[in-house]
Amino acid sequence: MTWFLHGTGQRTGSDWPMLQSFAADWEASWADVAGFHLEPMPEQQPVTTHLWAWSQSHWLRVRIDGACWWAALLSSDDSGVGEPWTETDEVPEPTISDIRHWHVGSDRQVRQFRGNTEILDRDDFFQLVPLRPTTAAFIGRHA
Repeated sequence: MTWFLHGTGQRTGSDWPMLQSFAADWEASWADVAGFHLEPMPEQQPVTTHLWAWSQSHWLRVRIDGACWWAALLSSDDSGVGEPWTETDEVPEPTISDIRHWHVGSDRQVRQFRGNTEILDRDDFFQLVPLRPTTAAFIGRHA
């Protein structure tokens, strides 16, 4: 099966609405000073370093560095992909493995999730790693 890896190149905070519009109804996760978030794609660029979001057959990874961000989209279906993607490569099927993000066994971990403890002990997440030396992992959730 052919998969597709799309990239945005470097963007600024003023471009965030384009990315948010593309993934507006997707589930997203990121951590910031307010704790861990598992909610719809944020309307404003969050103050964090990474954000992951997913929908049916699409997985998004965003690297945020101050006012700039870079996004990569991994998809098993190339339909419906337009803006903000500027680069596309075909890639082999990624390595997919189940993961458990968090475990209730530590009080310190629980404090990190102020207002979002429903993530604890969930086992319906997985990681996708494209078989390329320059690509980081994508995170998603089983539907």
